[in-house]
Amino acid sequence: FTSRSPLFEEVQSPDGNAVYRTVSKKLQWFNQQEFPVKKEANDYRIFCMGGSTTYGHPYSDGTSFNGWLREYLKAADSAKNWQVINAGGISYASYRVASLMEELIQYEPDLFIIYCGQNEFLERRTYSQLISTPRAVRETAAVLGQSRIFSSIRTLLGKSHSRGPQDSSAANKLPGEVEAILDGSVGPDDYQRDEAQRSQIVAHYRFNLVRMIEIARSAGAKILFVNPAVNERSMSPFKSEHGNDLEPADLTRWEELTAQATALRKAGELAEALSSLNRAVEIDPFYADTHFQRGEILFKLEQYPEAKQAFQRAIDEDVCPLRMLSEMHPVISEVAAQHNVPLVDFQQMLEGKFETGITGEEWFLDHVHPTIEGYRELALRLFDELCSLGIV
Repeated sequence: FTSRSPLFEEVQSPDGNAVYRTVSKKLQWFNQQEFPVKKEANDYRIFCMGGSTTYGHPYSDGTSFNGWLREYLKAADSAKNWQVINAGGISYASYRVASLMEELIQYEPDLFIIYCGQNEFLERRTYSQLISTPRAVRETAAVLGQSRIFSSIRTLLGKSHSRGPQDSSAANKLPGEVEAILDGSVGPDDYQRDEAQRSQIVAHYRFNLVRMIEIARSAGAKILFVNPAVNERSMSPFKSEHGNDLEPADLTRWEELTAQATALRKAGELAEALSSLNRAVEIDPFYADTHFQRGEILFKLEQYPEAKQAFQRAIDEDVCPLRMLSEMHPVISEVAAQHNVPLVDFQQMLEGKFETGITGEEWFLDHVHPTIEGYRELALRLFDELCSLGIV
């Protein structure tokens, strides 16, 4: 990052005690939080981290899963002083969460609860070979990098093998705080299909999950992951884009079929409308909204497994991916299993509340943010997990 300022600062509370309090300039992204500088023997300090869902958007800390969990823990065991600190940052992706953890391990954490994965595509960035470099090589290079001779040789080699702006260190740095693509443009129009970038972002997500585990354990703290949940049925894709290889004649035929499907659907002829959309998908399988429309029709026809597949494909083909991709859910499960980290599967939990297995507006306010009841349900599930781990 080009810069990094702390989230918390030490101040005196009205009663004269030293506390850590959220820095005022960070309140654009974070809830106001406060906890004692001195940690007592019966204190148990939990940092909940992630993006706007951890924050509690569109509300605030009190009705976030942090707020609910804080109250449940107090009710369950008043002998222990539970400090549940909401460190969720609006639009924070995994790489920002991991960076923030490097500050938070200074505050004697006992447990980190991580809920992230929805914001990975929010910021424009490029990648060098760093994330594909084996850990042992990275660490050796980091040590050697402190040598002036090594640094000079690397600089000379970099100049002789430069392949363009992506090789410069500046191209691999992000601003100190979030500058989302959506904030600096007219919206999703600024997003373009980029499969290479997508695969790098998913790899970076895996990289950062492992990094979070290493950071937490370096301070003797436990860590728990939450598999984020998405609204599958009640939110259409943010941006659809045709495949790059579509011929003009194919595009014309695709437009005819989708227009035909719309007319048939309005007339209540759902099976015929579905048939038209199926043929449109054969012509262009990349247009996200076509998959979403198929999902809606299949849902009405009570063909729920096929509908779920269509809704998930619509999420995956969204050129402005503001919901966690289906290929990212297995990543967090695999990392958790490989590193013996507890995992609360919020997506699976909400799917179980629908007879169809398809998540929708009953538990979501928008594309990813739960209702207040949804936040409460997640807190209850986290509470159960802390009990099973013997923490509570």
